[in-house]
Amino acid sequence: ILRAMMIASVVLSVFQPLAIILATPPAFYFAFNNAPRWALETLSEPSKKEYRRAIRRDAVSKKES
Repeated sequence: ILRAMMIASVVLSVFQPLAIILATPPAFYFAFNNAPRWALETLSEPSKKEYRRAIRRDAVSKKES
């Protein structure tokens, strides 16, 4: 639903420039809070595996510190 609202507000801002003021806060909220979750969906399988491996490596290095 949030993604649909975001798309609608961006399209509306093309026709009503002041609507960009309404579109900016949800865009930043969505981008920063959900980016890790939906970004993984866009990766290929080998890239997903490498990303998970890097996250695990980072977690292990933080535990050792």
